[in-house]
Amino acid sequence: MADPATALSLAEHEQQRVACQLAARIITGDDTTPAAQTEASGRAAAVLLDEIDRFLSELATGRSLSTPQAVRLTGLQSRDEVLRSLHETLGDLAGRLNDPTTHLPERLAVTLREGLGVTLLMAEDAARSSAPEDIDLLLSVTPDRGAMVEQIRFQAMVTRTDGDTSDHRAIYVVTALYEQTVWLLRRYGTLLEASVTLAA
Repeated sequence: MADPATALSLAEHEQQRVACQLAARIITGDDTTPAAQTEASGRAAAVLLDEIDRFLSELATGRSLSTPQAVRLTGLQSRDEVLRSLHETLGDLAGRLNDPTTHLPERLAVTLREGLGVTLLMAEDAARSSAPEDIDLLLSVTPDRGAMVEQIRFQAMVTRTDGDTSDHRAIYVVTALYEQTVWLLRRYGTLLEASVTLAA
């Protein structure tokens, strides 16, 4: 706290730790995430993000910051909010994808998990390195997915086979969570890009 520059760097490193847990919410060694593991990971991320937010709030009110430091702090607070929303959304999505009572077409669940897993790993790389090329890659794979999600929904709801018991409401909910996650990842990438620009 006595050294704002060091304090900001510490907060940023702790945020990177949280960001590097994102893919684990969806990807595991056997492609399933037990509910207890998902919930424990989400609780750990929430606790750490709350501590980071408290630390940043203290720094904002208790220290005299230069203008660049104040801008950096605001950016870190925004990233804290986005990471919290990402972990919450991913927890909800993982829970639904892995819930045997959620009747989804098997191919849809695999497609969403695999596609999102790759994007989350890119987000982790961008968070870890803060390299412009990693951030650009994240932004390039997180455009608006509205049209694509509508197509996925249509195919999942219309392309049915005999004995298909998939739930249309469940399909809509998981694809909406997927779309929200991609939007949040783009928002996170935009905030990372702004921090790199500020540092330059």
